[in-house]
Amino acid sequence: MYAGIDLGTTFVKTHTGLIFPSGISEDIYNMANNVMTVEGKRYTMELFNEKAEYEINVNKTLNKNARLNFLYAMHKLSPDENGVFKGVIVGLPASQWKNDDNVNAFKKLLNLSDSIDVEVNGVNKTIFAEEIEIVPEGSTAYYALDYSRFGGRKTLIIDWGGLTLNSILFQNDEIIDVYTDEFGSLKIYKDISGEINSRLGTNVKLEDMHDIILNGFPIKEHLPMVKDIIKEITTTYCKQIYKNLKLKWDVDTIPHVSMIGGSSISLGQYLCKYIPHAGIEENAQTLAAKGMGIVARMCFA
Repeated sequence: MYAGIDLGTTFVKTHTGLIFPSGISEDIYNMANNVMTVEGKRYTMELFNEKAEYEINVNKTLNKNARLNFLYAMHKLSPDENGVFKGVIVGLPASQWKNDDNVNAFKKLLNLSDSIDVEVNGVNKTIFAEEIEIVPEGSTAYYALDYSRFGGRKTLIIDWGGLTLNSILFQNDEIIDVYTDEFGSLKIYKDISGEINSRLGTNVKLEDMHDIILNGFPIKEHLPMVKDIIKEITTTYCKQIYKNLKLKWDVDTIPHVSMIGGSSISLGQYLCKYIPHAGIEENAQTLAAKGMGIVARMCFA
């Protein structure tokens, strides 16, 4: 048995299609729902509200929530009380993946070479993983696409997440370079929601922004102003992201640019104005996790 787990800042995705919020609290607000007990501590899982604690450290090797969400996902993926996995694929921000010390530290954080008991809502499972392999975040999406259409030519995968924007450059179906920009969507959402609240006296939260950008502001008389705020702030960030990519590669000459990640669904349209030949892939939020399953099957079959 194998697994692929995409440990996102706001959502965790698995190769099987499971998606759940990554917010956690050590306080038990609702004893009946999504309570995990591990190593003598109890956590409320799957939170996506003001009670949630989100790990905002870009360096995932120091991210305690990463391990907790990892164990929770492994419990969900285990078909019975003995969750024995031959191997698991997990991602690190691309720039961290380039450093062997970071990769080893992340493997140590997630280590399941000694089995561990994990209880979720009263169901106990013993989890064990023989191997954990680390890949650059977003890279596995390449293998979930019909990449034959790229013809082995240079292809850039841009994975826009909550804390980072990871870019992975492929040629001949292999990774040749990677880059991480720290302009994740949470930074942009924070600026937008702050400006909306400042101008309108509202209480818009970070978790509201994805829906507001896609579906509009619920108070119709404020909609034009909110649209202008979103456009102004997001355009400023996307202009800088484009400049950063240009410093790394001549992105205008890369034949194929594919955007993935949940944040590309809401913000990708603004970056596409600077990279007009970029495309936002279908099922952008889950492509990387799906690709993890493909890579895991190749590695651990």
